[in-house]
Formats: sequence, structure tokens, C-alpha cells
Amino acid sequence: MLKRFVNACDAIAEWSGRILSIGEYVIMIVMLWQVSARYIFKNPAVWTSDISLYVFGALGVLSGAYLLKHHEHIKVDLFYAQYPPRVKAVVDIVIYLIVIAWCVILCYFSIPYVIQTIQTGERGISSLHAPLWPIRMTIPIAGILQGLEALALLIRSAYFAIKGEEL
Repeated sequence: MLKRFVNACDAIAEWSGRILSIGEYVIMIVMLWQVSARYIFKNPAVWTSDISLYVFGALGVLSGAYLLKHHEHIKVDLFYAQYPPRVKAVVDIVIYLIVIAWCVILCYFSIPYVIQTIQTGERGISSLHAPLWPIRMTIPIAGILQGLEALALLIRSAYFAIKGEEL
């Protein structure tokens, strides 16, 4: 059962990363349109900066779970590389507990913020005047996704620290 939960968290992180990778193409197309509109058609599009900023912001926060799953976050290996595997697992437990705490705090404060943004109908101050709730909603979603993956990695590390074998 534990292994199924961990694998489900990994699958969610993996698929969220794959889906988010489409956003890179969206940014590329928007930026291509912006350059074409400005230099070829001599009619710059005012909406392209905002759209690319929103998509890039969403990619930045939502990709955390995928990066965590693939161990692509920054690590200081100066001491960590010298530890035996079980000590590394204990260090990872501490790190993942901190990440989970951060994700809980992030969700605790961002969910009311998103609700307030929806209730007030807050919009951006740029010429696009887009509603801000979609981009702000990415913050608690990112906290949930990254928290789930951190929990899966915490369980794996704890299992290895206790039993000395991979889950």
C-alpha cells in the first residue's frame, strides 16, 4: 500500500511535468508572435508580454514537483556525497520535512489569497487587464503537488533509513 501511494505521487509529479512542458511551446509561440508583430508587421501586440509572463510564472511554480522527483533541485554535495547511504537518507528526511512544512505554509497563506482574488475580481494593471486568479491559483496547486512528491520522497528515505533497502 505504501509503495502504491509513493508510485501514485511519482506518477502525478511526472505527468504534471510532462503537461507543463507544453507551456514552453506556448511561450515560444507568443514570443515569436511578439517579434513578428513588432518587426515584420510594425504593429506590436500589447498582450504578448503579459501572456508570456503569466505562462512563465506558472511554469516556474508548478514545475517544482517534477524537479523534486528527478532530484534536479540544487543540492550542496560538499558533505552529502561523503555520507554513507543511510546517513544520506536521514539527511533527506530532514530536508523533505522542511519542504513539506514549506508547502503546508504556502498553501495555508495562498488559498485565502486566491479566494480573495476571485471574490474581488482582481485584475492586472497592464493593458491586457487580465483576471489574476488563474495565475494566483497556481501557487496552492504547486504547494500541493510539491508537498505530495516531498511526502513520497520522505517515505522512501525513511524506509531506506530503517530497513536499509529501497522501497
